[in-house]
Amino acid sequence: MEEEKAKQAIEEKKRQAEQEEKMLRANPLLMQEGEGGGEGGFKTGGVKRRWDDEVVFRNQAKNPPKHTKQFINDPVRSEFHKKFLSKYIW
Repeated sequence: MEEEKAKQAIEEKKRQAEQEEKMLRANPLLMQEGEGGGEGGFKTGGVKRRWDDEVVFRNQAKNPPKHTKQFINDPVRSEFHKKFLSKYIW
């Protein structure tokens, strides 16, 4: 009886291993390069380049200019007043 249980356990392990291998072969994303499929020698599982790798303006938004806008409770020294003076008076 113990021998039968041991045989069944071994057979079950083999069956699970075969099933896992079959599942891995069925998924082309998990295949290693040069494995099965052989359809025209295509590489499987390779990393593709991004569409924006060679774009001119790729890293423009990474470091936006830092504008320190502080509130000053004085209408003559406020940021708005300085802009107004520089635009319309000076």
